Amino acid sequence: MNPFKRFLQRLTSSQTKSSDNDNDGSRGWSIADQRATNNINEIRILSGHSDIVRGLVQLDERRCASASDDGSVVIWDTTTGRKLHTLKEHSLCVTCMLQIAPGVLATGSADRTVRIWDLDSGTCKSVIKDYHQGSVKCLAKINHKDWFCSGGNDRHIFVWNNNGELQGKIERQEEENMNCLLVLDDGHIITGSNSSILYVYSLDSYSYVKCLAYHRESVRTLASLSADRFASGSLDGSILVWHAGQEILPVFRLNFPEQYINQDHIYMYSVNCLLKVGESYLAACIGNGFKVYDTRTGDCVMDCQNAHNANVLSITSLYFDTVLVTSSADTSIRLWSARQGLNLSAPVGGATNTPPHMHATGVSSPQKSSKDQSRTSGSTGNKMQLSRSSPDVPKEGSGYSSRPGTANNQRRFVYQPMLIGELWGHCDQVNMLVPLSPFSFASASHDSTVMIWNDGRIEADKRSEIAYASLAQFKAQCEWNDQLLAATAAAASAAVGDDFDDDIAEENRGGETFNSPYRPRGRSRAHTVGVTGLRSQEDEGSEQRAVPPETGFKVFGARPTEPPSSPGVSSGGEESMSPLTSPESHSGGPSRNRSVENLHNLLISSPSQSGSTLRLGMSPAGRVPVQVRVPDYIFDNAVFMLREQDMSIEQIREELRQGGNSDTIVDATIQKLLNL
Repeated sequence: MNPFKRFLQRLTSSQTKSSDNDNDGSRGWSIADQRATNNINEIRILSGHSDIVRGLVQLDERRCASASDDGSVVIWDTTTGRKLHTLKEHSLCVTCMLQIAPGVLATGSADRTVRIWDLDSGTCKSVIKDYHQGSVKCLAKINHKDWFCSGGNDRHIFVWNNNGELQGKIERQEEENMNCLLVLDDGHIITGSNSSILYVYSLDSYSYVKCLAYHRESVRTLASLSADRFASGSLDGSILVWHAGQEILPVFRLNFPEQYINQDHIYMYSVNCLLKVGESYLAACIGNGFKVYDTRTGDCVMDCQNAHNANVLSITSLYFDTVLVTSSADTSIRLWSARQGLNLSAPVGGATNTPPHMHATGVSSPQKSSKDQSRTSGSTGNKMQLSRSSPDVPKEGSGYSSRPGTANNQRRFVYQPMLIGELWGHCDQVNMLVPLSPFSFASASHDSTVMIWNDGRIEADKRSEIAYASLAQFKAQCEWNDQLLAATAAAASAAVGDDFDDDIAEENRGGETFNSPYRPRGRSRAHTVGVTGLRSQEDEGSEQRAVPPETGFKVFGARPTEPPSSPGVSSGGEESMSPLTSPESHSGGPSRNRSVENLHNLLISSPSQSGSTLRLGMSPAGRVPVQVRVPDYIFDNAVFMLREQDMSIEQIREELRQGGNSDTIVDATIQKLLNL
């Protein structure tokens, strides 16, 4: 089925959904009635893959990359939804991506190769092959050098420079397949695999350092929190915060459920994603829900155990870390806000009041109930804080203890997040979320599509600004056109002298028609009338020619390309004899209004005939051209038809006309295409 049809079908069905509280105590979420409106209501569906899309990377403010099991990587323009490049040289699924430098992307694949791409041209700069003996699963940037490293389902970690040249290799101690890779600022590499043990390696000596055996199942994800701290999450639901230094030791055990496998042998609390939020918070996708922890104290500050009907796979933040967005295997995307009193975006030691637009619900700060107490203590098992003041627990950074801390008896409230929006668009599980701006994000799904979700208010403001700028430019062009014609008519009237008024008056009285040769009295040279004033043909070295009888005078002028920068100076840089001013200044008073008007009409209506030259900067169709600004979306569409659909110029012209565009816009678009 077409993805768009599936989206409409899902959207229709979602309007009739109702969620009730189950007998087992699980919570059925409903969007709060008294809430700030969910403004994420504009969507772009990007169809460019034929298989599961597993990876997304934001490249810059206008571009992102998506990786798929079909072996391709697509570069998208996030502002227009247009496909910029398709990178198709991998023979198997693309498993990881990393932007190693501005405009340079590295991709790893199950075909055991790493490829380095130039994003501007969409070409492959370098191919790294014959090194990895298994699928390349992880790529990580080495911040203190212009290097990166790669690891996968083999026994080595390779270190490369940005040109794909080998700098060193490390032999892995674990035999299990790698799941995650993290490079610390102090030169240590942390690896997580299907083993329950974290392994530490040194970049300086390219050797094994130590192992960290504190999880009970495979390590699924790693996240950097600061220069000296990182976090790890496991399939058993445990989350640990580590101190990174000469001695890598645990600091907090944030989550540690005692029972993590149910009777169906399903891991109920698997940690699928870790995200640093603000300066001091960590968001974790745990089973069907998510939690937010304060990394300064190790306390859980937000708990949502049943946020979705299936595993929560990804989490990100919007609106400057005041809104959390979660995606799930149940195909849904949900938006969450902290209730009054908690602000995840607050700096360390800053205020904790949520911005007014995020809690305009009248909900007071929640009180800690018995259910909340059981949620923070019983359900997480043996939660521990390593406190310096506790006699039973070693000091922070000096060791690890399985006994819970006893010094911090006063813990802050555990807030229940408020569901403020539910986004239905994908028809299969949503694998990844990536923020594109504080007001938009992209999602990748099993349904082979990428979707961009935008704040409708922000997009409407952008469109209004573009429309206002276009109208202002069009108005300025129209005013310039009117001034051009009025100045030309006034200059022509001044060139032929006062007798021209008498001749036109005679014509208006039914006398002699205006088609006889006429030479202004007292003038011995045929003058040329330009856009900005009078010039003499003799001054320019041109031979004197007779005035043709068809028009009675000769008018010359260069086609204007832009309004003069200042009165009295022509567009060609010559000094003007007749400054360009407002039309009223060229009227010449009541006695000359009629003659100028008739001359104006004559200049517009008279065709160019043999022996005469009527050049007022007019196009062949007789229209006075102005600088036409072609809207970007029209030109992008024309370029797409030219390059992607291989249409001819005439076909593009016809398509643009059928789209309701004016002839002026169509002509300007075609001319801009020809200038490419």
